[in-house]
Amino acid sequence: LYAAAQGARVDCFEPSPANAALLEANLAVNPRLAQRIHLHRHAIGARDATMPLYAKAHADSGSSLFQTVQRGAVLRGRAEAMVDVRAAADVLAEIGLDAETLLKIDIEGAEYEVVPAIATLLARHRPFLHLSFHPFNIVRGADEYLNQVARLRGGLAVAEAIAPYRHMYFHTEQGWTRIDQRDRLSLLAQYLLKPKPVARIATPQYGFTDSLALSEVALPLG
Repeated sequence: LYAAAQGARVDCFEPSPANAALLEANLAVNPRLAQRIHLHRHAIGARDATMPLYAKAHADSGSSLFQTVQRGAVLRGRAEAMVDVRAAADVLAEIGLDAETLLKIDIEGAEYEVVPAIATLLARHRPFLHLSFHPFNIVRGADEYLNQVARLRGGLAVAEAIAPYRHMYFHTEQGWTRIDQRDRLSLLAQYLLKPKPVARIATPQYGFTDSLALSEVALPLG
């Protein structure tokens, strides 16, 4: 609604039936803005598929394609619905991804598959990109070492996919911080490869844990 109010065309993807219904109700009471908002009731992934979507509660904002996730403890979600998943590269090509696009990806752990799958599109168009990371949604089993290796592997795959961007911005409690290309090796050693505490998560996390924005032009930090 905010982006539409600024005059943008908005494509939003919501596979959860409960959350999509809430979104449709919101659009119904904002008809002027709804004209610019296109709701796609499917998930995006690395490839086309049909998969169960798991939730921990009704209208769960953290519903995901992963049944077992880590919070203060390991939790198992219930299957909310079988949902269609479409290949992100195909979807973004269809809606017309370009350098003026703001692409926001907040998909509860699937970012580790989706971002590498669209690496070619990102390198070609360099859209403004906002990523949220959920390494704690990657749970391979009871062995925390294997869990962390899987999370770190996913983080490094994302790091490779976003490497063409000139500017990288991290959002922490202190606000936004810009990391330029000359600082990338320091970022690798001092951030990605070190465990970091995450609020409400039982174990420290490797790789990306903060919100991350990327752009080709320098953006104000205010």
